[in-house]
Amino acid sequence: MDADTFAAIIAAYSDGTPLKDACSAAGVSKRELSEYVRLSAENADILEKAHESFAAALVAQSIDIADNDPDPQRAGIRVKTRQWVAARLDRKTWGERLDVNVEHRVSISAALDAANARLGPPRDKIIDVTPQAVEIAEPISLEPVDNKSVAPNPFD
Repeated sequence: MDADTFAAIIAAYSDGTPLKDACSAAGVSKRELSEYVRLSAENADILEKAHESFAAALVAQSIDIADNDPDPQRAGIRVKTRQWVAARLDRKTWGERLDVNVEHRVSISAALDAANARLGPPRDKIIDVTPQAVEIAEPISLEPVDNKSVAPNPFD
C-alpha cells in the first residue's frame, strides 16, 4: 500500500463510508491497512482522527435517518446502532461515560492558623508527665473524718 491509497481510504472513511467498504474500494484488505498503520505513529494518529470524523458522520446520518425514515421502529434501531458505534469510536465526544473525578485543592492552613491562635502563645517547654514519688510528712489516718456523713452505729 502506498501513501495515496492510504489517503484515499482515510478520506472515504472520514466522510462516513465504513472502513471495510473504503478498503474494498481501494483494493486493499483491512489487514494490509492495519499493517500499514503499524509502520508509523503518524499513520496511527491519522487513523485516530479518521475514527473521530467517521463517528461525527454517523451522528449526522442518525439525524438524517430520524428525520426521513417513515418506519419509526426501523429508524430507531438504525439511529441507536449508529450512536452506539459513534460512542465506541470517539468516547470523549459521543460516549455516555460520566466523569466524576473532581480536581479541587483544599487548603486547611487558615483553619490551622485559627486553631493555633485559640491555643495562645506557643509553649516552649514540653510538659513532663512521668510519674514521680512524693514524700508525705504525716501518716494519713484511715478513719473517717467526716462525722456528719457517717451514720451512728446502733449497736454501740
